[in-house]
Amino acid sequence: MVEDVQAARQFAAECGKSVEVLSERSETTQVFVDASGVGRLVSSVVPQRVHRPDGSWADVDTTLRRVRDGFAPVATTADLTFSGGGWGPLVTWREAGSTFELRWPGVLPAPRIAGDTAIYDGVLPGVNLHVIAGRDGFRHVLEVLTPEAAAGPAVRQVRYGLGGDMRVTRTADGGLDLAGAGGEPLLQASPAVMWDSSLSADAVQPAATGSGTESSVAASTADAGDGGDLVSTARGPGEVASSAAVGVAVSTGDLVLTPDTAMLSAPASVFPLFIDPAFSKQRSKWAYATSNGENNDTTYARVGLSPDSGARYRSYFSFDTSAMSGKTVLTAEVQMKLYHSWSCDPTWVHLYRTSSWSTASGGRMSWTAHPLGSAATWLDSWAGNANKTGGCGSTQPDASAVFEGSTLLNDVKAQVLSSSSYWVGLCACNPTD
Repeated sequence: MVEDVQAARQFAAECGKSVEVLSERSETTQVFVDASGVGRLVSSVVPQRVHRPDGSWADVDTTLRRVRDGFAPVATTADLTFSGGGWGPLVTWREAGSTFELRWPGVLPAPRIAGDTAIYDGVLPGVNLHVIAGRDGFRHVLEVLTPEAAAGPAVRQVRYGLGGDMRVTRTADGGLDLAGAGGEPLLQASPAVMWDSSLSADAVQPAATGSGTESSVAASTADAGDGGDLVSTARGPGEVASSAAVGVAVSTGDLVLTPDTAMLSAPASVFPLFIDPAFSKQRSKWAYATSNGENNDTTYARVGLSPDSGARYRSYFSFDTSAMSGKTVLTAEVQMKLYHSWSCDPTWVHLYRTSSWSTASGGRMSWTAHPLGSAATWLDSWAGNANKTGGCGSTQPDASAVFEGSTLLNDVKAQVLSSSSYWVGLCACNPTD
């Protein structure tokens, strides 16, 4: 790698290989120049690397390590510390000179550390608390082990303390916005949801394709997150888990979560139950929409029909293309990783270019805000399947979805002339819908 484009061209020509332009590197983008002098931009919707204070770069590594005040991820875009136990904050987040603290209303036990997760056992009778480091934030999840635990008043209304100097406000859809002293937006939390551990194969139905959040667009100027498990865990619901919205309120320095009473007490609920919100710092990178307006966890992007609720899902992605400004685009493609599909056979998904949008990363937008089908610009289609249940005769591996072709190329060429971002949407709808 070299510092500027001109030096990269010279070095690539002399060495006969592709060279990265270091000055163009960001948390989500890289620019390379090949031996012929042609450049290539790779842009992702989730952070791939971290720029450290000493100027060096490191690949994202969410593994927790011991630090003076507790535990912290090795390398992420969020400056986080998780409690090592005791009365201190459960989570401390420092961002742009401001601090956010999330507190558990009691003494925390020393956590068990499992990779990127700190697990505080027995914070309430029959309840464990998981705190999970992500690429750009964290999620805190209560694991309710039994119906008896679910009946407790401290589970029926969960109260976390808020500290630090960030101002926390509730959004209209039940999420949270966190702002610095000057009112500048710094962090956000997605609407809270809860899910059970249902495994009934009878609930599975052939449906449209689901897609992982790890997405990238690559263009020549001449990789959300991993998929979740199929069995419910603190990371997200299983394939056929029941889910419900969780009430969120901010009151006198507290974050108050009110889980769905019906799910807590329903005989059909399969334990353990999980109750979460997730905090992140990234904005305008990806979002989803549901036909019935339901919220869901943001473990991975969804496309198609939910076998649980029957809702239709669409996912939207925003790519930074500023490095292509003023360049002649020769090729373009959008790549997605399909982690799991509910269908055993290939199903079609369609990629569209949308107008610009802005929402919290992983946030939900209105179903009608950016319609796809005939209301958007069709770019390409792809069919595939990756069913992990084993009910198809065997477990199917991940599939790489690649969208390309002249329609996409011509659209990228036109868009980079007037915009530094490229917005697309993915759906299981027909182009005429």
